[in-house]
Amino acid sequence: MSNHRFFVAICSLLLLVAGCGSVEETSNSKIEVIQTLQAYTGTEYVSEISKNNLPASDIVVVSWNACNFGRKKSPEVIVHMAQILRAADIVAIEEVSTSDFGAQAVAKLSDELNRTGAKWDYLVSDATHESPCKERFAFLWKTARVAAIPHKATLCSGLVNSMVREPASVKFEIDKKIWLMLVSFHLAPTAKHPEKEVSELPQHRQDFSDGNIVFVGDFNLSHDKLDGAFEQGLGAIHNIEGDTSLRAKDRGSAARSYLSKAYDNIYTKGRIRVDRSLIVDFVPQCGGLKQARTVSDHLPVAIVCNVQ
Repeated sequence: MSNHRFFVAICSLLLLVAGCGSVEETSNSKIEVIQTLQAYTGTEYVSEISKNNLPASDIVVVSWNACNFGRKKSPEVIVHMAQILRAADIVAIEEVSTSDFGAQAVAKLSDELNRTGAKWDYLVSDATHESPCKERFAFLWKTARVAAIPHKATLCSGLVNSMVREPASVKFEIDKKIWLMLVSFHLAPTAKHPEKEVSELPQHRQDFSDGNIVFVGDFNLSHDKLDGAFEQGLGAIHNIEGDTSLRAKDRGSAARSYLSKAYDNIYTKGRIRVDRSLIVDFVPQCGGLKQARTVSDHLPVAIVCNVQ
């Protein structure tokens, strides 16, 4: 049986056991690469993250809303997430549960990534201030090239009064010589007007004025509603073009009819050259939308970039 069929079988079993299946999958199983499909100028939909034909000095930065990341993520889902993320260098995870199960799930993901052939480290932020929308942010990275200095994920306290969920940031040192700040956002749900939150960002430009900065996350807005704040207000550039959230039900037979909104994005500022931007479509690997939503209701977004 091919590895691809093997994983489809696993996803089907996951549905039968409501995410608590006992089916085993080896941590180093390799998911079959599905042919890359082009869509949207500048951004590729891919089934696997790759730095092929790009400089070895490039790094891969990934952002993923992991959909209430915590107790409900079964061991099989954690294995699959690690396989999706294994080629990344730095990962930001949004929507981590504030319960102990959230931090435990991040630790399990880090452990699984460690089984893919590289050493990883991780951080989990404190909970954001607002209830009932509280959550944590997680950051994971390969230690061979990247270090978090200081070893801390910091909530952006200056935005507490501006946002339902203030973002979190980590400062990374790359190759022991280059600095990069990663700022992870999860803006308010659409019913709570995320456009008001983002409109206040330029007032805090002094907090994001120096050095290389990558802004990532689930913004609950398409980039045309974000660009004014990030591009004109903060001097950043958007890099992702395309729908990233998953519908509850597929709407037809057209290509990627299971996608809904272009809510996830990555903005870069400073001496950062983006060589490739990606949306990682794992739905075909799962055998369909229903199975894929046991992993997340969002696709990961990524950039392959050179930081100077």
